[in-house]
Amino acid sequence: MSSSKVFKVTEGFVSTFTDLTLLLIYYGFESYQARNMKGAEKAAENAWNELSEVNYESIKRALRQLRRKGLIETAKNSLLEPTRITKEGVEKIRSMMPIYRKSRTWDGKFYLVTYDIPTKRNRDRDKLREYLKKIGCGLLQESLWITPYNPTQIIREYIKERGLQGMVLVSQLGKDGSVGEMDVNELIDRVYKLSNLNSRYEDFIEKALKGYCLTSQLKFLYLSILEDDPQLPFQILPEWWLGDKAQEAFFNIKDKMEC
Repeated sequence: MSSSKVFKVTEGFVSTFTDLTLLLIYYGFESYQARNMKGAEKAAENAWNELSEVNYESIKRALRQLRRKGLIETAKNSLLEPTRITKEGVEKIRSMMPIYRKSRTWDGKFYLVTYDIPTKRNRDRDKLREYLKKIGCGLLQESLWITPYNPTQIIREYIKERGLQGMVLVSQLGKDGSVGEMDVNELIDRVYKLSNLNSRYEDFIEKALKGYCLTSQLKFLYLSILEDDPQLPFQILPEWWLGDKAQEAFFNIKDKMEC
């Protein structure tokens, strides 16, 4: 897989090539947290291989930016062998990475978010859509979003911050979550595209269990799916859902040595 494809896989939680470079370095050294120098050199070599199809100047520029920001430290006599990621670098990585939530408190209700924002404030409307998706809301239809998590407080804070008073409404749908002729299972599958997400998880699990070489690409594959996963309450997930098994597979392989 070329670096351009890796960048596409990480789209959503990696926004710049510099961030991608930092993650590739991190996963290279995580897999080779070497007990000796040979392992460290192998880690640097693997990170370099992941970036091999990218313009040389782009790599140098990304590494310079990482050093300037204090996110990595490099060997004195080597431009392309990062020896370690700094504490600030690790914090940056954690801020980018999606996290699997083992605890998902649910009050047993569903909530609707509707809005009526003037066309002259199109940018605010677009930002609101991005925010609703970020907090786990699913698009039911134009200007109407649904979520099983009570968004009242965070939406209220967002409205105040953005000056959208009187333009956004949060209402309670009820415990069964049905809309029209659709029951809750049909609803969440359609709104959150769970079948598609589940197929992606299935593909990841298959690759992980078949003993493929565990490159950063495989880890990115899982994290890209997790980024798109709304992480709904366990009580309303279908029996065929593979999110938990994919998470288990990820943690079972993430510390193994690469081939």
